Amino acid sequence: MKRLSIIIALVVFTITLSQFLSIDTTDNHKYMNSSYVCKNFAYDLIMNASKHNLYLDYVYLEDRNHMVVGCYDPIAGKYVFVEPQTDRIIGYDEVAAKNFTVFKVWDTPMYYLNYRKCM
Repeated sequence: MKRLSIIIALVVFTITLSQFLSIDTTDNHKYMNSSYVCKNFAYDLIMNASKHNLYLDYVYLEDRNHMVVGCYDPIAGKYVFVEPQTDRIIGYDEVAAKNFTVFKVWDTPMYYLNYRKCM
């Protein structure tokens, strides 16, 4: 019964990616060349999101030489990309696409908690 209560609490008290981005303050940090750059913004956004049961990954955009974050929905098999310096959703892509590299942060089961929240 305790496990069921925890699952119900996670469902009731979760927020979507868009809702999280509206309250997150990572985008207020100042970019500082070579000491606080895109990968640092990405790290902070990933850690802040995990406090709200959203599990994001690092996503390296090879054509831009830039690090963003991705919200992966394993049921849909798609990523939603977020620019952590502005908290803007910048695109969507299939996992099979080859124009980015994902660096997974979490164990696979955690991504199932993202179901219907990567919007």
